[in-house]
Amino acid sequence: YKALLAVCNELTQDDIALIADHVDLLAAHGVAIEQFGPTQLRITSTPVHAKDIAFYELIREMIGWIKEFQGITTEQLHEQIHEKLHAQMACKAAIKAGDILSNEKMHALLDELYACENRFICAHGRPTGWLLSTHEIEKKFKRVS
Repeated sequence: YKALLAVCNELTQDDIALIADHVDLLAAHGVAIEQFGPTQLRITSTPVHAKDIAFYELIREMIGWIKEFQGITTEQLHEQIHEKLHAQMACKAAIKAGDILSNEKMHALLDELYACENRFICAHGRPTGWLLSTHEIEKKFKRVS
């Protein structure tokens, strides 16, 4: 974990009360928060692998999810939020287009992908790759019609 002193501003006292009951969900994902003022939260630690995530935005999203899922059991709420947090953190921490990678890192990522149980889609259901026939590739390079 890395230590932070980031502050979530512009929250309401109701938002603070909502998130206070679910701090354990964030902690399960390596995010420690504490109340910093009547309408502020301080993020005191985050997972090192998620260093580029704007956690204040993630906390605001989590508050929205809690409001969205009102009326279901606490267990169901925790399950829904756990899945959403997991997917959001994985997505936001993922390598993006334009990121520069070494050949070793590219091969390591492919090895990790191959070892995944469900390697054909990401956490959001998007494909992780496509199959292209030689004919399709040749067509793209205008070698065949």
